[in-house]
Amino acid sequence: MSVPTQWEDLIIMADKLKKDGAATPIAAPGGFTVFNAHWEAMTHGVAVDQDLLDQTAFNKGSWDRPEFERGFAVLKDLNDRQLWGKDFNAVQYPEALSLFVTKKSPMYLNGTWALNTLIQDKNIQFDFFVPPPSRASRGGRRSTAGPDGRYRQKPRTQRWR
Repeated sequence: MSVPTQWEDLIIMADKLKKDGAATPIAAPGGFTVFNAHWEAMTHGVAVDQDLLDQTAFNKGSWDRPEFERGFAVLKDLNDRQLWGKDFNAVQYPEALSLFVTKKSPMYLNGTWALNTLIQDKNIQFDFFVPPPSRASRGGRRSTAGPDGRYRQKPRTQRWR
């Protein structure tokens, strides 16, 4: 399988993995409040244009827009298809990691902090990619700026500002 370039392709890949026998195609921790906010931000990043996302985060826009409804629909779709497990909100960080490491789940959705955990074991072979944007949103991969405007990866670069 190749790295998906659109969110819809990632969902097609996860559906295929489920059909091929992966009970939980995407391992992800959902039982910890901070992760729920992380997944919400990710799905908004999939469905919402970067400028609108930043404007709204800094109180210069409205959350009551169709783009954000699409973001929540992405989250609901993952649940409805059971692509990240039937009891997603009960899965803790170690359990999600275990699903991936024991090859019960072919994909592991988490943040960059998880990479350090994985690279410690030389027996674990993996690759990683950024969740791709939806065809419904314009622009490329992106992340939301922090409240002070920092800790955001600049588009098309490898450095942090």
